[in-house]
Amino acid sequence: AAAEEGTDRASRPQKKAGWAKAAPKFDHPKKSFTPRARPEGASSADGAGVQAETASRAEAARRLCIMPMAMPARRGLFHARRRMADEGPILQCVSVIAAALALMFPAVQPPHGLLQAQGNRIVGAQGEAVSLAGMSLFWSQWMPQYYTAGTVSWLKTDWKSGIVRAAIAADQGGYLTQPEVEWAKACAVVDAAIAEGMYVIVDWHTHHAEDHPDAAVEFFGRLAKKYGNSPNIVYEIYNEPLQVSWSGVIKPYAEKVIKEIRRHDPDNLVIVGTPNWSQYVDDVIPDPIKDANVAYTLHFYAGTHKAELRARAQKALDAGLALAVTEWGGVNANGDGDWDTASVAEWLEFMKANKMIHCNWSIADKVEGASALKPGTSGDGGRKGSDLTPNGLKIREIIRGWGR
Repeated sequence: AAAEEGTDRASRPQKKAGWAKAAPKFDHPKKSFTPRARPEGASSADGAGVQAETASRAEAARRLCIMPMAMPARRGLFHARRRMADEGPILQCVSVIAAALALMFPAVQPPHGLLQAQGNRIVGAQGEAVSLAGMSLFWSQWMPQYYTAGTVSWLKTDWKSGIVRAAIAADQGGYLTQPEVEWAKACAVVDAAIAEGMYVIVDWHTHHAEDHPDAAVEFFGRLAKKYGNSPNIVYEIYNEPLQVSWSGVIKPYAEKVIKEIRRHDPDNLVIVGTPNWSQYVDDVIPDPIKDANVAYTLHFYAGTHKAELRARAQKALDAGLALAVTEWGGVNANGDGDWDTASVAEWLEFMKANKMIHCNWSIADKVEGASALKPGTSGDGGRKGSDLTPNGLKIREIIRGWGR
């Protein structure tokens, strides 16, 4: 059965990798600042000093604008003090002002506060088991039009989603080759989720993360430094490893990335992929990661994966591992086919019984069974039910009713 499972899934990386849409070029938005004119007779050295001062003021203004948006009151002053050692007098003052503003005008808080792995559950700040339902966006390099505040707001207000997943592509035209383009997409989704009071999973979407560990370390370090003070963020550091060793390949990679995250963010949840397209969660049992707040990834597609995969998941839960279903589908493992009503019902019952967080694949207008949107659906928000595919209509109803 395990061999059959691997065979069924083997087409899936080809499915996602084989379909591509030309991604438009995005320029990271910047504020413009006009430097003071050089006084008559001033030297070029004086001009350089003016430029340096202007750049410093621009950075100060930028931080003053963005820091209160993502700085919850209970953690803002701590992070402001931590930054001060690396900042000059002006920016030290700006950091303190920003933290004070955060105390006066805090960002919208997510409903359960900071998420923590506790035993085989993910719990909120009060120790209550948390089960959230939401959507995953498609590979970021191929569906950039949905990496917008409008999409996130629509998922929150119309779908009643408590969580959204940004599938930031690493390879195949992703962060490895155009880091600033993909970084801007990640920030757009995270900022929007924080503004909506939602949780947001930032996923390193690849099947070969162990081939480029330094890029993942850089990306997640950068992310943790910018957003580590927000309880909204969850780091998913490896989407779907293939048929590789947990202890020999995945765990060493994960430990390296987690170490960098913890340099900037000591306590937000980290989710780690598992072998065989994040199905063999039980491989982790004898050799888990030693970190206070780690969960492990379980992915399934209801048309392909049935009782055997649930048995693996139950074994991991019984061993005390916290699991998160960061990607699932009601169709086949290749992303296509018909909705498997009976199997979906069994999986939903399993996730409810074990109070699991889950995100469905995916917000996309690709012509395939797993897509929630019809071809050509706008990415600017304000969509109607008529924009949803049959799959999208079913998933929206599941998400809307999840917390009831």
